[in-house]
Amino acid sequence: PDTTSLETLSRFWGSDSSDNFISQGDKKNFGVTRWNIPATSWALATMTRGLNPFLHRIGLWETNYHMSANQDVGVYPLPMLHHYDNIVKALSDNSSYDGVIAQGAKNAAIAYQYGHNRNRYSNGIFRGNEDFAREYHQLFMGILGETDHATHESVTIPNTARALTDMKADWHSEADGGPDTEITFGTDYHYTGDLEILGSTISGAKANSKIDAIASVGILHKESLSNLPIMIIKHLADDNLAPEATKRIRDSWASMSPKNLLTFLRAYAVSEDFHSSSRFKYASSIERTVGVFNSMIVSEDDHKYQFYDPTYPLYKEGTTPFRPTHDVFGHQTGLEASDSADVFRANYNRSTKDAGIYSRSYYAVKVDGSYPKDAEGNRKAKWEKNWGAKIPTNSSGEYIVDSVASWLWSHFIGDEGKNYGILERAHIVALLNGKDIGLFLDGDNPLRVYTLAELTDDTGIKRLIDDGAAAKMALDSTVVKDRREANGRVGLAIAFIVATPYIYAQEGR
Repeated sequence: PDTTSLETLSRFWGSDSSDNFISQGDKKNFGVTRWNIPATSWALATMTRGLNPFLHRIGLWETNYHMSANQDVGVYPLPMLHHYDNIVKALSDNSSYDGVIAQGAKNAAIAYQYGHNRNRYSNGIFRGNEDFAREYHQLFMGILGETDHATHESVTIPNTARALTDMKADWHSEADGGPDTEITFGTDYHYTGDLEILGSTISGAKANSKIDAIASVGILHKESLSNLPIMIIKHLADDNLAPEATKRIRDSWASMSPKNLLTFLRAYAVSEDFHSSSRFKYASSIERTVGVFNSMIVSEDDHKYQFYDPTYPLYKEGTTPFRPTHDVFGHQTGLEASDSADVFRANYNRSTKDAGIYSRSYYAVKVDGSYPKDAEGNRKAKWEKNWGAKIPTNSSGEYIVDSVASWLWSHFIGDEGKNYGILERAHIVALLNGKDIGLFLDGDNPLRVYTLAELTDDTGIKRLIDDGAAAKMALDSTVVKDRREANGRVGLAIAFIVATPYIYAQEGR
């Protein structure tokens, strides 16, 4: 299927195709009119091997932050899927960014969101609202009207509203096919004449032509050149932009002709500004949760059974995709997530009370009321976790706790060990040995609290930790029970790692 299209992927995952890995019982979750289908399919698209998670990450940003539409205010699933797909296709086709922005403005989901699908111009009278007229400039292009506020408010906004006339997108019952997924641009109720917008003459027989023309002018507007590139980078990469970096980013954007988002992001990704130690990006719940669950994937079977579906955990953190917390002003930010006690609680509970999401090491199914077993008495598994296929061994082909611990930290935190200290190592080594640190260091006093000074200076404690670090792990054992237990221990270590403060942000380096 077309792997850039959420609608196509949804229909495929709900189908009986022999290539579809979704279980028969779960296929019903992928009906394209199900209310949560945009979030369900997006989450799966970001985690399916062979797809492009970066493109879908940008697709989410465009539709949940930049050109936001919100299912919670009545934007139905199929129009939302088309909003996403049309924008991602424009990006995939390497369209100029003004074309991508214009495409967003021409999508039915945006018309339902703002209500300009009811805008009419007839007999010299405009009937409708100016809501999207204002936000097309402000949210889509970063033009607030500060250069000439009076003219912006008295000329540009009213004339843009007139440009947005006769954009038909109507509601229908499900029996009649549901709401229109695309806009029909007409002339009967459209202001067909020229309009002064942003100090330029905007022409076009229909609204779609005028929308394109406004975007091509707007993206070169002084305010847009200043605000739009900074909005992009702050949302996607850096909450701590220095003045010097801000200037370089603006200069880079201004010099592009035509302006292309993916080219701009690639250039930024290899720049010193992205890799600067001063860069600091807080992770939203979506970024953090999807990143962690993606890092849990070892094999296609991990994905096949959807053990790491981020949809419900995101719901628990109040951040379901396509239901932005700030409506048209965008979804939860990284700073909001990092500053939220509710978000911290949900993530912490997932690592403690619900740690099985990380430590599950096999999946068995009952047959006639009981679990089939092998000759050694182990339950026969339809799926088994295999961290040994991903975690590297030493030169002797062994999995040593100390190496596994540092690899796991790097795999999930990605800070090159900067924050992997004595305390973190002690906890992870203990868990990889099958016990929490209290039980590991003193089985007779498991609730004792150990200070950093003790872990650093107490020779007896240090020896216990070092002995545990030198232990071998049975990740590739032919003994089923031992192998499953070792994989479960890795999961417990991961549960600890993803509950640390370091999972909530990313630093440049």
